Amino acid sequence: MGLDSLLIVELRAGRVHSKVRIAQVSSTEGVARLERSVRSVDAGGDSALVALAFSQDEEAATAALKNVQSCADQNGIHVLDLLHVFGAQWRSILCLDEACCPKAGNAIDVDLSDEQTRAGEPDELPAPEFQLRTRTLKECEQHSRDEAFANTGAWPTGSPEDLYGYRDTVVTEVMKLLTQSMDEGSSDFWSGTASVGKALHDIRTRDGVLRRILDDAHHRDIISKNLVCLYRTAPIEYRPAIATVFAGARWLEGDRIATRHAIDIALDENPDYSLARLLDTALIHAVPHRVWIDSLTAVPYEKCLAGAA
Repeated sequence: MGLDSLLIVELRAGRVHSKVRIAQVSSTEGVARLERSVRSVDAGGDSALVALAFSQDEEAATAALKNVQSCADQNGIHVLDLLHVFGAQWRSILCLDEACCPKAGNAIDVDLSDEQTRAGEPDELPAPEFQLRTRTLKECEQHSRDEAFANTGAWPTGSPEDLYGYRDTVVTEVMKLLTQSMDEGSSDFWSGTASVGKALHDIRTRDGVLRRILDDAHHRDIISKNLVCLYRTAPIEYRPAIATVFAGARWLEGDRIATRHAIDIALDENPDYSLARLLDTALIHAVPHRVWIDSLTAVPYEKCLAGAA
């Protein structure tokens, strides 16, 4: 039967601070998400973790909860309880007192299904046009793409001051590409993929693009759709940046489902991608998207490009 879902709750001073719901825990992506979610809980102090596994399958639920315990132990996080929820019953796998937690479980007297639905991480996929998926390229497409990336040349080196004008020009070109219709498979498409991929791979240029997306609310949907298109065919090393910029664009719109979807993908491909980790933490802790807007607004475009290389 497997596991329906896993709910990880962080408590601070006995009150709920954040909640993360994870589906398909047994998948590679689910395991990575479980580990990220547990590590996001503060170690020490008045913080504690409670995990609830929803499943009729006792073995699957116990295995998932033990994974939570193991990850928490490795990161010095206090686990208050691990609960198996099955049907209208629950039991703690940490409690060995049959009188307290009988094998048949205790009756649930609150609506956990609603609590689960309102957890911090929605399981729904975004609308099809906002789903990040890769596709296998035909041999001729692979050749065209690789040739386009080779022809764009290496990213120049120099001080932030030396590179400011170059980055500014690139940001303008990227925004032009992202705000017009794309014909996937055309020669222009492959050169555009290379231009955008390499531009977003540079942190300061990426931040400049995000700042421009903030200012261009009218085009955010077409920008998002074009990033989906570019992600589909981009080389793997460029995908985390594309996925994260897509997430940043959707989060400006308050689109939590698409943002969560993209951040999971970015971190699955590069768990150390810092901007994706920042957005991941914000989502886990239910930080309002207005804070993301304010944080981008607070940094002028010029500073985005002129920061440390």
